[in-house]
Amino acid sequence: MPYVPRMANTTAPVAPKFLSTAQAASRLGVDVRTIHRWASKGRLTPAIKADGLRGPLFFLEADVIALEESA
Repeated sequence: MPYVPRMANTTAPVAPKFLSTAQAASRLGVDVRTIHRWASKGRLTPAIKADGLRGPLFFLEADVIALEESA
């Protein structure tokens, strides 16, 4: 039987979790309009902006948590 080395303590990379504007607002206890205002002022940076003039914004959960902890 051929020798097959084992990989030591490796874990698969974790995909980032995204939150919609409504989910971020709920998590932070603010209105959706506040999230949009924060995004326009740079306080919370959207990770994804969907296509279209009024395409939805998605935020990294880690960014939302960091903002939550800093408040």
